[in-house]
Amino acid sequence: MNVIGLDIGYSNLKLAFGDSAEGMKTAIRPAGAAPADRFGSRFDGKAQDDFLHVLVGEEPFVAGVSSDQAAMWERSLHAEYANSPSYKALFHAGLLMSGMTDVDVLVTGLPVHQYKDESLRAALEKKFVGKHRITPKRTVEIAKVKVVAQPIGGLFDMIDQDDEAKPQIDDDARILVIDPGFFSNDWVLIADGQLQMRSSGTSLHASSVVLEQAGILLAEEHGVKPTVESFEKAFREGKNSILVAGQRVDISPYIEQASKSLASITTTSILTSLRAEKMSPDVIVLVGGGTEFFREGIQEAFPRLQVVSPKQPVLSIARGYWLLGQAAICAPDPFVDGGAIKTPFLQFPVVLNEAYPDLFHVLRDTPARLRAERLRSLALLGLHAVTLSPGNPPVQPVRPAKPLLELPEAKPTTRAVPENASPTAAKVQLVKTEKTLQPENAEAPALIEHPDDTEDAPRKMNSRLARLARTLGT
Repeated sequence: MNVIGLDIGYSNLKLAFGDSAEGMKTAIRPAGAAPADRFGSRFDGKAQDDFLHVLVGEEPFVAGVSSDQAAMWERSLHAEYANSPSYKALFHAGLLMSGMTDVDVLVTGLPVHQYKDESLRAALEKKFVGKHRITPKRTVEIAKVKVVAQPIGGLFDMIDQDDEAKPQIDDDARILVIDPGFFSNDWVLIADGQLQMRSSGTSLHASSVVLEQAGILLAEEHGVKPTVESFEKAFREGKNSILVAGQRVDISPYIEQASKSLASITTTSILTSLRAEKMSPDVIVLVGGGTEFFREGIQEAFPRLQVVSPKQPVLSIARGYWLLGQAAICAPDPFVDGGAIKTPFLQFPVVLNEAYPDLFHVLRDTPARLRAERLRSLALLGLHAVTLSPGNPPVQPVRPAKPLLELPEAKPTTRAVPENASPTAAKVQLVKTEKTLQPENAEAPALIEHPDDTEDAPRKMNSRLARLARTLGT
């Protein structure tokens, strides 16, 4: 089944995509997007090779380019970014890069302070689900969307890379995940397998502020203040210097000085939120594109704790989103279609939300692991009651004409149990479905033609990821 992990940042568009059974590929592009008429052409009059051409409504947009390439267009650096035309253009660009026309699960995220607002999560899910005309000749349909707090993706990626034999993150550890992004610094605290909302939050003293401050410091010595985009371009190209008034200037000392001054502000915000629930973390996971800007300051604020990061942290959020989508497919939520429990282990659907709305809402708000334990306890109590009352035949459930599973007749083993009280599990025969092949003349996404932009990273979900997905209820 097709899964996409989409991290639409303020500086970069990060993407993880692939079949849930085969593994993922990743891609990263600059997060610049603007109407097509705001961009110039090459000297020979041809279109730029690195442009991704998409539609926003009926208006042609160019996406996946540096923000300073568009004339008369201001980049979005505000809290309403998800409602901007540029965001939608980048969303369509991500779908185009995936090469998919049917997406089973798409996972994306919001900054923590926005994730706490249920209406914002619901609005983004509604916006992404369904059919999307991304180019004049290409439509992509998305079946299911999951929206999570952004740092959660990085945690999944870190655990996926962690050595199961000698893990850096203990299963019982309280984990502080910090995501220094371009617009905001977000953090979440995971304790007892649950997201601790009161100890999670957002600070706007993020990477963009670091680069702005570094430009001010550089201007004090060189007389000219470089743009934030010039710093971004240098980082993307792996350079430690930029051209300032015709002279190459090493930017490292200015970035380091700006990072130290702002890291203390961010760590103060984090420490304040942790005091709200009187919780201290056992390990810190640092993810996201601004990892190196804040690593030293965070380590100084938590000198006794280990600070770990996954490989290529700029892509960690998108990779974690994909792993979350894979987990959703491998272990789907039993509460589907308005609250009906439909799993291969039940002979008939049980609907709770209409007959018992209060119970339904309690179950929905209960963590997945605790919910499973409660249901298991209720099932054991029911089985015990039936066993103690052999004179009264158990109530027979109404079965559909065609049962979901063919189960063999159960036989008692060590104690007398009614035949229909403890059925043995039957093997489920999987039906393979063939994927619809795209026609040969289908429009191919531009990015796939450039191998440098993508990375093959086939993965299989390990047991720790599956447990974390269940306990978080994602």
